[in-house]
Amino acid sequence: MSVPYENRKIRGPYGGLSRSTVQIYLDDGTFITTQYSRYLMEINLGRYLEENEVVHHKDGNYCNNNIDNLQVMTREEHNKIHHTK
Repeated sequence: MSVPYENRKIRGPYGGLSRSTVQIYLDDGTFITTQYSRYLMEINLGRYLEENEVVHHKDGNYCNNNIDNLQVMTREEHNKIHHTK
């Protein structure tokens, strides 16, 4: 398994502290944009997240991208947390 974003040029985070993004440059000169929290979690885990995985901020503060505040979960699990009555 490859290390996420190994040997890639990274720019960011952009967009202020809340919901910030990073740009990851590819070999052909183009770039992809992803959420900063997702990028941090992928680096921490040493793998790319699956399409159905999201990063949850445990304290509800999207400005707090401390790795201890981030948790990987499925979209379904995340929706249950944020859309319960």
